[in-house]
Amino acid sequence: MWIIEAIPISRSFFKDEALTYFSTKKLEPGALVEVGIRRKNSLAIVSSSENLEPKKASLKRGPFALKKINKVLADQFVNSEFIESLNDESDYFLASRASLLQFFMPKTILKKSFYSKRQDFVSRAARSEGFKISSYQAERPERVKYYRGIIRETLSRKRSAAILLPTVSLAQDAFDDLKIGIEDRTFILHGDLSAKNLAASWDGAVESENPIVVVGTAPILAFLPPNTETLIVDEESSEYYYNFRHRPFFDLRRTAESIAEKMDLRLVFGDIILRLDADANHIADSSPGRILSSAENRIIDAAKKSASEPFRILSPELLELVSEAQTRKESFVIIGHRRGLNPTTLCQDCGETIICNNCSSPLVIHQKNENQKHFFCHYCLKKEEIIERCPNCKSWKLASYGIGVEKIGEELKKLYPAVKLFRFDGDIIKSRKEAEEIRREFGERPGSIMVATEIFANFFRSPVSHIAVAAIDGLFSIPDYRMHERILSFLIRLRSLAQKSFTLQTRLPGHPVFNYAISGNVSGFENEELKERKKLGYPPAVDLIKISAEDANRATLISRVSALAEELKKAGGPENSYFDCVDFPAFIVKIRGRFRWHILLRLERGSWPARHPKIKRLLADLSPSWSVQVDPPSLL
Repeated sequence: MWIIEAIPISRSFFKDEALTYFSTKKLEPGALVEVGIRRKNSLAIVSSSENLEPKKASLKRGPFALKKINKVLADQFVNSEFIESLNDESDYFLASRASLLQFFMPKTILKKSFYSKRQDFVSRAARSEGFKISSYQAERPERVKYYRGIIRETLSRKRSAAILLPTVSLAQDAFDDLKIGIEDRTFILHGDLSAKNLAASWDGAVESENPIVVVGTAPILAFLPPNTETLIVDEESSEYYYNFRHRPFFDLRRTAESIAEKMDLRLVFGDIILRLDADANHIADSSPGRILSSAENRIIDAAKKSASEPFRILSPELLELVSEAQTRKESFVIIGHRRGLNPTTLCQDCGETIICNNCSSPLVIHQKNENQKHFFCHYCLKKEEIIERCPNCKSWKLASYGIGVEKIGEELKKLYPAVKLFRFDGDIIKSRKEAEEIRREFGERPGSIMVATEIFANFFRSPVSHIAVAAIDGLFSIPDYRMHERILSFLIRLRSLAQKSFTLQTRLPGHPVFNYAISGNVSGFENEELKERKKLGYPPAVDLIKISAEDANRATLISRVSALAEELKKAGGPENSYFDCVDFPAFIVKIRGRFRWHILLRLERGSWPARHPKIKRLLADLSPSWSVQVDPPSLL
């Protein structure tokens, strides 16, 4: 008889979400079983087995009787190393194992037609030797060539390879590029696949007599072939690797590294620019220092005009470039960082900003139709009619400021009415399918113009003749320690896609970030940024933990946060070599009528969680009304 600990593949009502049962046979970690939970049958993954004999007497005296496992559906459904890593990630990120497990399990895979074949697939033995970690920093075409070489080497040794991407769109593009010449050995796996396509990919991987290449998103980490030797994590700096919008809050890159170490894999991180706050062993082995560009790169000083000249959304120099591209039937992309027409409306008498009643966010002016505009809140999604008088002082002098992509598009329509104009932003793109359709149509219309926000870089990988950034200065006003890195990474990605010209229109032409971006001087930026972060106490110099709460009552919220902050300061203790605790309001302090507040912990690099047991216990015992993010991607 065996005591079995199993993690339900569902939302758990229990604080310790791993449940205990008994079985007549020993089950290995990773087995798929059916268990009874509150009079219902649920699927669960075995996390551990223990001989029942030594504990038989104590179990008889226990307050409840152990239930028997209903069924064993697959002796080995996921890799045992994945279960070990799940335990580690749960401990590090203070996330429940059930929620983490659910994150990696597409519902379709939990059907009998899948898990019955998976058992045969996992049972094939073949191990690689020696965990090794490296990284490669280069533009995407160069990285694809590098990955193809690694994959060929791996397959020649009769071993399999896996490539992890942060989004479905990126995974599909990587699959299309890497399968060339090895179509019968390359398979894709992600949660958006239809049941039919997932079955075809799954069956092909299981039935292949040769080593395979698996490309996909998070689920591939749970289902790596046992003969895997190489794991590539591409687009390493993507914000989408950190699951920060809802629980469980964790970083998929860390999970990938943990699994690779336990399976003794060769792990490769790749991107055009790698994260600065990654560990030292992620630093690129062959960093180019400077990324070259065949396009003509220029900065246009938007502030350089005479006092008599009116304000222009697009400078004469930029419009001249657009006109030249039109004469040659070359496509042009113009980037702005804000949606809508005007991001901010101010009273010119009292200085009041027009904000949402439910949120503390400025209302953005959007175009309803050709003759009608409205206010829109990007947080609670509330629409309001445009007001004519200031709600604070009743003045009629309201003025709109800032440049949104709708404003840029409006200007281009006036100047180039016969040209096909595309929009590519969150107000237009509602799904991956819509984004890919617009991308396809834009590519088929030479000489067209596209106005886009930052999401352009998430979907476009093919070169574009001309790219210009018309409005990005506003990002520098956002008080986040990673903002300079984020801006540079975005600009470098755009620059790498520009074939003939890359242009930056700015009122801050002397800003160092712009100069690093135009010159492609990545190493120069990294050196200066790392010095600044060390001085100010930000990663990679320290570890960060952000604890957040919200409440409809501001005073109640501040009281709760202050009380927890005091407890954390006491738990930090004088024995820790470095510890700092501070609380502060969120950047947008109120959303949907609820106030938001953060506590930030700064800890010595690498000390979490082993050297902070008291803090860990405090945070683990918090109610679900609190959210805890370890290594948060943003402090806002």
